[in-house]
Parts: sequence; structure tokens; C-alpha cells
Amino acid sequence: MRLTTPQLIKTITGDPLYKNIRFGKHGRPHAERVLLFANMLASMIQSDKNIILDMQALTIGALLHDCKKVEESSAADPNHGINSAKAAYQLINKLDLECDKEKVYDMIIRHCPPKGHKFDTPSSFEAMAVGDADKLDRFRFHSLGGPDPRFFELKEYSISLMDISARVNGHSWRSFKHTGSTPL
Repeated sequence: MRLTTPQLIKTITGDPLYKNIRFGKHGRPHAERVLLFANMLASMIQSDKNIILDMQALTIGALLHDCKKVEESSAADPNHGINSAKAAYQLINKLDLECDKEKVYDMIIRHCPPKGHKFDTPSSFEAMAVGDADKLDRFRFHSLGGPDPRFFELKEYSISLMDISARVNGHSWRSFKHTGSTPL
């Protein structure tokens, strides 16, 4: 079924898969900020490159990219990308959502691929937007100094959102430039 974007957001955020995402550094507020930044990036890309992105897939990918993250564990969770991608794919099938399931799966797994995984194809703009949006929200880790711009895939767009991202997360990115925490 094809939903409007507001209906899709309500459907995804009302599903137990989303509701069971715990609060914490990778919790629902993080997923919602990733959706916000991914939409901002998508808007810039669509405008500047005169292309149409799959906003349904982007919305699902942004909201569910960490849905299977083992929260706040002392150990890394290297499989959360693939586990989240599988769960999102199953949810799309369960809800009979009309979107590109493969694109959703790909964008979620690309934000945190399993160790040693190699991709045969380049990232879609949607995958790059979700990946960079996730990186932009690194400001939530106040002690780490925010994202390193060298790792953005959509550099010119993502760097332009760093000030906004810092303020959304409660501090100024400019202060990190002075401490040297974020190399430019």
C-alpha cells in the first residue's frame, strides 16, 4: 500500500519494531534526528541535481537504521546494520508497504556494514543521505566532538548542516573547531 509521508511516519513510529527501540544514544530521538537531517539532505540533492529521490524508502531507512542496535553495551555491535536491515525488510513485507525494499535494506546495511563486507554497487543518494544524517547526529556524543567531515559522502551538503546539527544537540560546533576535536 502507498501511504502519504505523514501516514508512513505514523505507521512506522506506531509499530512495535519502532516502539521497542530504547531511549539512549541510538534510541528513538536519534532516529528522528536522522530522519530530519536525511530529509534536509534529500531536499538539497533533489533541488541541486534535479533528481527525484525515493522519500518513502528514505523515511523508513532513517527511522529504522538502528532498530536492532544493542543499546549502551560495552562491546561494539557490528551486526546491528544487517540485523536492522533485515527487520526493516520484514516490516515492509508485514505492512505491505509500497516502496523499494532493496533500497531500504541497502541504505540501512551501508550505514554500518558487517566487517569485511564489500559492496558491488555504489551507494544510492538515499543511502548516502541516511549515512551522513547518522554521522551528523554524532554531536549527541558531547565528548567526541561531532562528526569528522572527511567521512561524509555528501560533503558539500553535510558540512553545511554541521552548525544546525550541533545546535539541535545542544551546543556549538564552533567550540569543537577551537579544541581541535573536529579536523577540517
